[in-house]
Amino acid sequence: MSSSSVGPEPVLPADATVRAPRSPQGPSAGGVLTRSGQVDAESGLPAVDWQPIEAPMRIVGPGRREVRLRAQLTELEQSLEVAQLLERGTARYVDRMENHLAESRAQVARLAAAMGSLATENQGLLKALAQAERRIARIEAPQPSRWHRFLASVTGRQA
Repeated sequence: MSSSSVGPEPVLPADATVRAPRSPQGPSAGGVLTRSGQVDAESGLPAVDWQPIEAPMRIVGPGRREVRLRAQLTELEQSLEVAQLLERGTARYVDRMENHLAESRAQVARLAAAMGSLATENQGLLKALAQAERRIARIEAPQPSRWHRFLASVTGRQA
């Protein structure tokens, strides 16, 4: 296959063989440029032949660096999963604690209202008790017998 090249031609011997640089398509796109010593009739430049290399593709596994990076990536992914689970569990725990706190506050409010009504009722009971004690004291006061009343009326003293 004959092709012409554009641009300045490097000075090479007529029978020189030059390996083409690696192509971005991979090693299978490589080949050898060979100069036959003839001149291309269209351009007036030396003729160059391209002979592709028919070597089998070599499968290359991941290198040490790539293996290390993949291991680090796997470790980081696992750490991320653990962190996400911890965050979700912590959020649930915080929600439960907030609900418990709200219930406790409501219970404290109910107990405070109940204690207020009990205090009012207790004051009323204390007043009723004081009145009852005064009545009992009047009822239980020793009554003078008839004899004592008779003597008190005769002597002019109080019985």
